[in-house]
Formats: sequence, structure tokens, C-alpha cells
Amino acid sequence: MVILVPVALYFYLCSSDAPRYEYDFVTTGAVSASIATSGTLKPGLMVSVGAEVSGKLLEVTVDFNDRVKLGQRLAVIDPSDVEAQIGSLEAQRERSEAERLQAEADLITAKAELLNAEQGLQRSMQLQGGGYASNQTLDEARMRKTQAEAAVLRAESSLKIAAANIRSAEASLARAKVDLKRTIIISPVDGSVINRAVEPGQTLTSGFQTPLLFEIASDAEALVLEARIDEADIGGVAADQPVSFTVDAYPDISFTGRVKMVRRSPVVNDGITTYPVIIDVSEMDDRLYPGMTAMVSITAKSRDDVLRVPNRALNFDPMPAKDEDGGKIAVRFVNPEEAERIKRSSAMRDQIRKGKGDGGNILWVQRGTSAEELTPITVKTGLRGDQFTEILDSDIRPGDRIAIGFLGQK
Repeated sequence: MVILVPVALYFYLCSSDAPRYEYDFVTTGAVSASIATSGTLKPGLMVSVGAEVSGKLLEVTVDFNDRVKLGQRLAVIDPSDVEAQIGSLEAQRERSEAERLQAEADLITAKAELLNAEQGLQRSMQLQGGGYASNQTLDEARMRKTQAEAAVLRAESSLKIAAANIRSAEASLARAKVDLKRTIIISPVDGSVINRAVEPGQTLTSGFQTPLLFEIASDAEALVLEARIDEADIGGVAADQPVSFTVDAYPDISFTGRVKMVRRSPVVNDGITTYPVIIDVSEMDDRLYPGMTAMVSITAKSRDDVLRVPNRALNFDPMPAKDEDGGKIAVRFVNPEEAERIKRSSAMRDQIRKGKGDGGNILWVQRGTSAEELTPITVKTGLRGDQFTEILDSDIRPGDRIAIGFLGQK
């Protein structure tokens, strides 16, 4: 007796060698999407130090990169001219003081003469009333009184002028003393000397424009990073977003910062519109210099502690197109259940290739005992980051082994 066992004969196009896949795992962790650009390091606060008086530089006490403190002496300008001016103004003030004293004495004399003239007029009026003085005598007395009054006014005016001259001399003297202090150039902040524009012996002329002597980067403000973001990406940038960056001098070291400001002032260059973004560098680091070019990564979006897969897993296709003669017809005997599974898998692959799926993404998961047996699973994705993609809804679990690429064939 012959017993017939149901067996399905399944023909398929296959390679003569079994494929080998590259695998990774489903994990939980952070997913971050960043915007990459470049930028330039700049001092947060750059203070320009100039000279407000003219003269010859006698001494320059600091050099490039020197650390300076608030009030520290940086340079000295020859004070000889200012000291001579102070001497002249002090003499002028003394002269004005003497003129004031003379004006006070003149005023006292004028008032005395006025009093005498008033008394004389009073006597003349009494005598004229008794018939003992003529009208001419009375007129002369009145004229003497008027002249005495005018003399008092002149003396009072001279006294005011003398007092004003004193105030003017004192103001000029005060300015000259301020200029004398200005011959010693001091640092207005704690910081580092970024630029020294003068040498000892150089003559400075402080006329219509203040000569620049030094530029000092203040310690009160850390370095900032000014980046330019393309208009297509600027919508994803906001204040307080975390930033990482590297510089050419230390390519293996990642420095950090945060977005301080997005300036709404477009910069157009060769038809490309960008926007300046100011980034606060997290901490002072002597390895970072103003003017360095930085490669910047701004974390625009992030998710923490989520289910995630490598981005390569979502781009993986386990059945790449073959050359016309790259495969062979092979015959394999399988049972009906396995034949049905192979048909469903093939149908799903066809849908993926033709773009007729349900709009989800496909992960190829190793669920069987064979390393070459992959099961396609549809997943719903969330944030797509730089290296990982967030998985929102699916049948996969942390630790599942997923294919991300080909390693070749056995």
C-alpha cells in the first residue's frame, strides 16, 4: 500500500548561496533630530580701549593674550603737556581770584560814594527849600548821586565777572586734572587682551577720533558662537535648545552650549538666505579662541526613553533586484503550512517594492531559528532622528534582532 503525504512543491528564484545579513537590536533610549551648520566663535563682550588725550606713549605694560584685571594699568602717555596746562590754569584761577577781590573792594568804594552822594542831595534839597541853595547846586547833587549809582552797578558787574572767571578757571582746571588721570590707560574690565594696536614711543593724536589702543575680551561674558542657519531650517531653531560643536584644533572634543537668540535679520549671499543664531558657550575653556570656525549641531527635537531602531533598519530591503542571470531556478519540497507562509512573505515584499503598502514602515525581524529567516513587521514611526527613529506602535520589543543590511553570501 502506498500512503500519499500532502506535500507542496514550491518553485522560486533564488541564489545558489544563502544571504548573510547585518543585524542590530531594538532598544530604548533617546532620539534626537539636529540641524548641522557652521559658525564662528566670538567674545561675548569685546571692549575697545582708546586714548582720550594726545601725547607720546611712554610705556605699554601688556601684550597679546595677557590676562588683565579691572583698573590695571595698560599704558602711560607722557603727562608733560597736561601738567603744564594745569599749572597755567592754576595761575589763571589765582588771577581771577585777585580780580574778584579787587571787584569787591571797588564795590565797597562805590557804595560809600553813593551813600555820600545821597546825603549831599538830601542837604541840597533842604538848603534849596530854605532859599539858601540854587537850583544848579541841587542839580549837581542829583548828578553826583546818579553817577554813584552807576559806579555801584559797574562794581557789581565786575564782581560777577570775576566770580564767573573763577568758576571757568576751576572747571578748566578740573578737566585738566581728569586729562592727567587719563594719561594712565587702565583696563575697564577683567578679561584678556585680544588686540594691542600701539607700541611704546608712538605719538597719539586724540582729535576728532579716539585712537584705538587695545581690545579686551571681558570675562563677564563667555564666548558666543554665531552660526548661520538656512531659511529652510530656521523654523526648527528656538532659544534654549542644546548645542554641541567641534573646532578644527580639537576635532575629537565636543563642546556644548545653548541657543541664546535667533536674530530676525536675514543675510543674503549669492541668493542664499540665512539667519544669524547666537549660541552661548557653556563654560570658559582656554582651548577655545575667538575667530575659530566651529562645526555646529543644534538639537531641534528630542525624545527621551522611547522605543527606537536604527534608521538603516527602515531603509533595508532583504530582496534587492538581481541581474537577469544572477539567480537560478531551484526546487524545494515544503509542507503546506510553510508554503503558505512563503507566499504571504513574497506577497508582502511585492507590495513593499511597488509602494502599495498601508503607509507604514517595514522592519525585518529575525524571529525564527535560522539567521537567514526574516519576518516583515509593519511599524508606526514617530520622530526620525540623526541615527535612530522612534517607534510608536508595533509588535516589536526591546532586544528584538532586526536586519539593517547585507554582509554578502555564504
